[in-house]
Amino acid sequence: MSPFHLSPLTAVLLPQAVALLESAFPPAERRDTEAWVRLCEQPRDGFAPFSVLDEAGTFAGFVTVWLFERYAYVEHLAILPSLRGRSAGSHVLEMLRRQVAPLPILLEVEDPADGEWERRRVEFYRRNGFHLLSIPYLQPPYRKGDAPLPLCLMSTDAAFDAETDAAFLRPLRRFVYGVEEENLA
Repeated sequence: MSPFHLSPLTAVLLPQAVALLESAFPPAERRDTEAWVRLCEQPRDGFAPFSVLDEAGTFAGFVTVWLFERYAYVEHLAILPSLRGRSAGSHVLEMLRRQVAPLPILLEVEDPADGEWERRRVEFYRRNGFHLLSIPYLQPPYRKGDAPLPLCLMSTDAAFDAETDAAFLRPLRRFVYGVEEENLA
């Protein structure tokens, strides 16, 4: 049995989640804090913010997920620094996998060639059943005027590597990043 569990993110735990979001993700990799709080307080269809709680019910992290027809997209997963390296993230991914089954999970990561931390993050996801996809990918910017961010995609379904049409990423681009792409098939 896992020493952690997922629970809907409540207003009481939101300040702790905000502090962790801001410390764990640079601005280019997250929406602005006020927009993130609004989304968590009033989730849109398909969006689910969860707290990660330890056995005592204490905040240990958070995960935000978008449920689409063909996959579940993990927008953010963050564990408190004091709990990292103690399998908390692995437990969260396993719980999440069971919760969204039978959908595969898709997420973005930095290129492992960019540095040691990036390589370690990709290896963490590999140990947890994810495959690094070879699909070229630019994360659309969260803010107008920012440039797209070159990232990589990982999925629990290796077959996603064969996806070459842009329509596969349309829900991600449209609902998470607000990109309207009228010319996609």
